[in-house]
Amino acid sequence: MHPAGWFILIASLLVLQFSFVTKIILACTVFGLDYFLASEAPQIHGRDTSFNARAVRLCPSLQRRFYPSFWFSNRHAQTIFGHGWRTVPSMRFDREEVRLADGAAVYLDWLLRPELPAAAPIVIVLPGISGGSHENYVRHVLLELKLQAWHSCVFNFRGAADSVLHTPMPYSVAGTDDLRGVLRHVASTHPDTPIYAVGFSMGANVLVKYLGEQGHETPLRAAVSVSNPFNIGTVSARLSRFGTKHLYGRRMLSNLRKYVKRHREVLKRSDKVDFEVFFSKKLDSVNFVEENISRRLLGFATVDEYFSHASSDRLLPSVQIPLLCLSSLDDPMVPAGCIPMHVPEQNPNVMIVTTRKGGHVGWMTDFNLLRLKKSWMDKVVVEYL
Repeated sequence: MHPAGWFILIASLLVLQFSFVTKIILACTVFGLDYFLASEAPQIHGRDTSFNARAVRLCPSLQRRFYPSFWFSNRHAQTIFGHGWRTVPSMRFDREEVRLADGAAVYLDWLLRPELPAAAPIVIVLPGISGGSHENYVRHVLLELKLQAWHSCVFNFRGAADSVLHTPMPYSVAGTDDLRGVLRHVASTHPDTPIYAVGFSMGANVLVKYLGEQGHETPLRAAVSVSNPFNIGTVSARLSRFGTKHLYGRRMLSNLRKYVKRHREVLKRSDKVDFEVFFSKKLDSVNFVEENISRRLLGFATVDEYFSHASSDRLLPSVQIPLLCLSSLDDPMVPAGCIPMHVPEQNPNVMIVTTRKGGHVGWMTDFNLLRLKKSWMDKVVVEYL
């Protein structure tokens, strides 16, 4: 129900001459009806191919209605409580350093599974901005992969997740060279092993951009993109708007400021930008970071050129391996208009699945308010791969 509808309902209940108990029963009835009527089966956008038909058949979660958590069906609740209240499973990792061509390094956190055969499939997980193997949504996906007896590792973007930053070039939503180097390394050290990947939010944009750039030249067999921003310029503008800026933009800026503070001495060596701006009052929006930091680091004359280069939507038609893109139409950070619904008709390798509710990297389904664990997206990711 639209927020205005809830306002009218509550105002009407306050005015109408019903007993308090009757008003509560009416409100709960309307809320319940709205919840069940709004819950619907995922919308699948893809060419009618034998592969896609088989993929959907093997993904039971795509054939049933998605019911968000009764208490957290709102898009902001899905996003905020999904990140803040969801449990964080305990795990042991083995960290591997992968050196890159520019002298930097990326660190892979491998979930320790000594009982598995070396040839078991590998899934590489790319987290969102400022994320890493410590994130709850990352660990829950790793748990699902563990049940499938697959190897998995987390791709920690350079300098993230308490890793060392070796050069004054931080990670970027536009950067695919690090992923390219890591996949080359994993493929060379596991030559006979099937390799897959799943990306969340920023990690999804990097993954899809890489796939579009590489075409057939990738060791990946298939991939999943979750809550991909697709169009960086539009999402940056959304995150700089008043309401979204205060709910999400400030948290992102705070995490970026912590990142810069941690690597302050290394970043001071940059001859392209002055990272000290992160500690000034000028830093007030995501758009400011894109304009004054991101586009200058990558050498673009204008922020629009940077946005075009960084966005993965333009490269989606060039993807040459099976790719599932999972998005929610009520994502508070990514407008529904950013989702390139037309691409699956052009490219049979791409399937886009949308839900009416789900938030950003949310899709929480637990009824238990005090112990949020289950997310519909975890099942979809594993079923598709």
